[in-house]
Amino acid sequence: MRIKRASAQAVMKVITDKITVQLGQEATVINAPPSQKSTYPAIAILIDDASIDINNDDVDEEFDPTKQPGDDGFILSASFRTDPVTNAYVVGTTYRLDQDTTISQIGTVKMKGRLWVGARLDTQREQLEQEVLMVFYDDRAAPSRLMVSVAGVEISGVKMPFGIATAMLEDKIQWNSEFAFAERLWTYLPLTIDVPFEVPRRDPIASQILLLMTEDLATNVSQTSDLDNLSDLAEFAVDPDGNVTQIQE
Repeated sequence: MRIKRASAQAVMKVITDKITVQLGQEATVINAPPSQKSTYPAIAILIDDASIDINNDDVDEEFDPTKQPGDDGFILSASFRTDPVTNAYVVGTTYRLDQDTTISQIGTVKMKGRLWVGARLDTQREQLEQEVLMVFYDDRAAPSRLMVSVAGVEISGVKMPFGIATAMLEDKIQWNSEFAFAERLWTYLPLTIDVPFEVPRRDPIASQILLLMTEDLATNVSQTSDLDNLSDLAEFAVDPDGNVTQIQE
């Protein structure tokens, strides 16, 4: 699933942008720590496990036609996080991207993994480890939490306009001196990453209501085709602002 790799890569980018230690190679999302041929110092994230927590609650898709995508109150229920720094919200469980596309948050992708910090010298590893930890501990509201944007991830041909992945370091930090004769030391930082599971939907969106009115109480109407049998029928169009215009009488 693309959102898994994208969220892990976003976490790595925030870390490497904030640390001062010059890495010997680009931070990566991989299936195992860098091999003996890798260049150090190095950082890598391993995703060991992932699951999808689906929210099956009913969602009422109600849009405010006077607002544009991104405006506060554009959608009239629930909320989306849109900014990892200000923790800003866009209101809505369903977000209208354009006239034909909505995006629904139907759950959360929950991942467990390990953040590896490696260096050839223990003093270098300690410095890199401390700088990485400070990136996570910088959040005053929740030390050990790191929120990053995953906006721009493409799902089913639609680029997500926003989305926040939340990475959390777990309590235990382990380090070992594997490959000690190669002068390499690893720090092992368990972490979790939660990211919204957003689904693009290309369903027709009603932008106008057709109102039919009649004084004919004698004609039975049990299906749509019976409307043609009414002797006194007026049609009105109701626009998103509630304005009523008669179409025909």
